[in-house]
Amino acid sequence: MATKEEIREGLAETSYYFENRGKEYLKWGVLASEYKLPYYEFADVILCKQDSQGVAIKVEGELPLMDEPSKTFYENNKETPQIAQWMTGYITGRQDMLKAGYTAWEPLIEVKFEAKKD
Repeated sequence: MATKEEIREGLAETSYYFENRGKEYLKWGVLASEYKLPYYEFADVILCKQDSQGVAIKVEGELPLMDEPSKTFYENNKETPQIAQWMTGYITGRQDMLKAGYTAWEPLIEVKFEAKKD
């Protein structure tokens, strides 16, 4: 699956080729960064519009792993029968969630806040 940056790059590149169709042009890969900027800005506008309408990216992979405190606790106590039983339940629960269709999503764009300058 494509990452946010790959989607942005693809939109910018596609808009470049679309604008220059029927003309002679440089390949995207050799185009200088300053000439790519307007196409990235265009891609950002498209991404913002899609994000505002609830478009998200399905994240490939699995459920989140244990948080660090839980992992440390497990590592320090894994020899005890209760912890072994807990870990078996944890793994089984993860597998059940994936079988049931659990998917992870992330926003299409990262929200960046800038401090206002007075």
